[in-house]
Amino acid sequence: MLSLNAARQLITTLALPGEPISVALTEALGLVLAEPVVADVDLPPFDRATVDGLAFRVADAQSGIALRLISSKGYRSGDGIEVGPGRAARVKAGDPLPVGADTVVAEPPSRSKHFSLPPNLELAPGRHIVRRGNWLTAGTPILSVGTRLTSAMVGLLASQGCTHPVCHRRVRVAVAAVGDDLVGPGDAPVLNRERNAANLAVTAPLLQWGAMPLDLGAVGREGLEGIVHRALSAQVALILGPIGGLVSRTLERVGVIPIFEGVALEPGGAMNYGVVRDSLGRVSTHVVHLTTEPLAALAAVLLVVAPLITRLQGGDRLTPRLAVWNGSHPRTGSMARAIPVRLIHTPEARCLAQPLEGCDSADLPGFAQAEAFVVLEAESGPWVGGELVEAVHLGR
Repeated sequence: MLSLNAARQLITTLALPGEPISVALTEALGLVLAEPVVADVDLPPFDRATVDGLAFRVADAQSGIALRLISSKGYRSGDGIEVGPGRAARVKAGDPLPVGADTVVAEPPSRSKHFSLPPNLELAPGRHIVRRGNWLTAGTPILSVGTRLTSAMVGLLASQGCTHPVCHRRVRVAVAAVGDDLVGPGDAPVLNRERNAANLAVTAPLLQWGAMPLDLGAVGREGLEGIVHRALSAQVALILGPIGGLVSRTLERVGVIPIFEGVALEPGGAMNYGVVRDSLGRVSTHVVHLTTEPLAALAAVLLVVAPLITRLQGGDRLTPRLAVWNGSHPRTGSMARAIPVRLIHTPEARCLAQPLEGCDSADLPGFAQAEAFVVLEAESGPWVGGELVEAVHLGR
């Protein structure tokens, strides 16, 4: 069995991102940039007032000239007008500053065509103004290769005319289960059968990572080879079924090259990984053979398959989030332990990982209360509380 870290490293070594494509910005959320994005306009694109008020030149006010208010003919205050000696203009927050103005004084709305400045008012150029290019200037790199696009970045790209960023493709992941005792989630589990919960359990995080899952459902022994062939059309195939035996023999018969068998992880370590290569020797499909036990399958996907998906979509290895262990656990043996926990946020801004009492690998009602898996490394401990641990969030 490989250690958890060795399995992650090996599986990502064989994973290379596909050819980049131009993607509509509305569909690019969660994708990784394959080309940098450079600003093409200043932000803001003009001098902008930050408050509702009166815009004028400081020099005019200081000379004691009475200022006459003029109005804008544009759709926004301050747009398309110019102030000069003896003139000022009303502006609204966020609108362009009139040409010639260098300060803004906050004033309540008024219909008067003239105004007098309050006594002892301190005036200075630039007051209540954001200058053109204050936040960003044209030609400045704003997002680099390898950046995963978040919702906060979409508006920035839109402001720079980047409506079709070049990104790495989403990964297509086929999920198939094998078992004569399995029925679909919408079917009645009669005659000692049980519903196939594992497929949907592992599909949920795939969606969060931006992948495109294809749930092929479950088949019995007779339909095994057919569903495997369908799954191998994807870049990643997750085959859920009994480890070893018929499933393993079928995978080898259809051309899956074994890479490793088993990971020193409990639960989820009962898994095999192999690849299918094309005529040029390149990996065309990554095949992960998992158990049909939902909790164990989910642990394997979150801890081992997630780095594979991330790498195939152009990202780097996932940076582990840390939490403070808030329980007790004896020293681990030769296997790392994936323990479901709840996350408690303290007033001191600490994140505590509280293990769920009595939650074993088959306790789905108990596991439904979990918010993350905590990884206790192999050959470590005992764990008494206060230690920093890797926490893999379940996305709830």
